[in-house]
Amino acid sequence: MRRVLRTIGLALLVAALGGTGILSLASLGPIARSDFTTTRDPLAAAAAPQESAEALPVVTPTPTPAPEPAGIGGNTTDLRWEVAIRTPDGARVGVVTADAVNIRSAPGLDAQIVGTAFGRHPVPIYDEVPGDPVDGNPTWYRIGPDRYISAAMVAPFIPTPPEQTFPGHWVDVNLSSFYAVAYDGGTPIYAAIITAGRDGKTPTGVFEVFQRVRRETMDSTTVGIPEDDPRYYYLEEVEYTQYFKEGGYALHENYWTPPSAFGGFGSNGCIGLLEPDAAFLWDFLDIGSTVSIHY
Repeated sequence: MRRVLRTIGLALLVAALGGTGILSLASLGPIARSDFTTTRDPLAAAAAPQESAEALPVVTPTPTPAPEPAGIGGNTTDLRWEVAIRTPDGARVGVVTADAVNIRSAPGLDAQIVGTAFGRHPVPIYDEVPGDPVDGNPTWYRIGPDRYISAAMVAPFIPTPPEQTFPGHWVDVNLSSFYAVAYDGGTPIYAAIITAGRDGKTPTGVFEVFQRVRRETMDSTTVGIPEDDPRYYYLEEVEYTQYFKEGGYALHENYWTPPSAFGGFGSNGCIGLLEPDAAFLWDFLDIGSTVSIHY
């Protein structure tokens, strides 16, 4: 029976180092077993409440000539869609501004709910189409095949400029905003919301991917944490693990933390990703790719 921790952690041998680190073969973090889930299915979130016009910002998809208050996803005052991240498949990256919003099969409030997007989560914007008004805004965004979201609950995602850039494919991990942004040289092409190590356990600095494991079981006994230790964890079928620092620190899928809880600290050091984001970075990065982590 699989014992799963609710937090990515890293069972660092580094317990003694007090370390700022990210996980090992057990890229998860010390947490009480009672906090674990026993299912690998991360879809357990209930559908978001009916879209409402109340307290929802109106965001126009067309470029604004003048700067707006504050860019979402970065330290900028520019909210123009044309400067939001463009993905390799041609989408612009937006970010959800409501606590949660229903994803529907068509651009209407009576269309089938096919998913939920949570606050601060990036979403790809492929097209804008007319639909039922929400907060007076009749625009909807297509974020995938038969997947639509009201434009009233989405703003452009504009990343914080990185401290430095690197050649080729690399990833910038910001522990203040809780986003990992994939770069091709100096050009951002993808954004993912993350979980990171509590109490300063995620190391900062410039690292390189040195080992990749497509699917693995993370068992804290391999890093010196036995079953009778409250920090013990055992996680099966962890996908897309990319180690960047000795001691088990890695970027990897985190299926045991609810998607709504992403965007904060909770692991014992690793950078946790939603499955689609972990898959993207698996294809994007390789051995030797730079991982830059900072606040």
